[in-house]
Amino acid sequence: MKLRILFSAALALLLTGCSMIPDGEPPKGNIVETPVAGALDFKDASNFLYTALAAYVTSERPDLAVTVKADAATKPYLDAILNRICRRSALKITDNASMTLNSYLKDNVWYLELFDAEHNLTVWQQRVVLKDYAAVTAQKRSPYSGS
Repeated sequence: MKLRILFSAALALLLTGCSMIPDGEPPKGNIVETPVAGALDFKDASNFLYTALAAYVTSERPDLAVTVKADAATKPYLDAILNRICRRSALKITDNASMTLNSYLKDNVWYLELFDAEHNLTVWQQRVVLKDYAAVTAQKRSPYSGS
């Protein structure tokens, strides 16, 4: 009896699984909007982005090489994030990689995006809303040097 139920369920999934996908090319760009994390201070935002990027690099792209582009406000913090990730993974930072890691602040939101120039496609991105943008831009030390 269990075998018949299992076989029937597997057959039903097999017959209906791909028939629900419409014909044609998949849509370009993001299909769904990436959720924005809640408002964080800059140190917590740095830790959040470190965790998200490290998880992506170690699970999806262990041999990733990137060119880094960061605005002046995020560069010291991004450098600290990348330093931590490079010590724990095979991530390579070069000047001529096909992937670019973009980091910038816009309207109190820190954007971190991995862009594939070869395919003109953003392959990974994360955004963090910052609690106090003025304090973020005035802060000069690394987010990992203490409170």
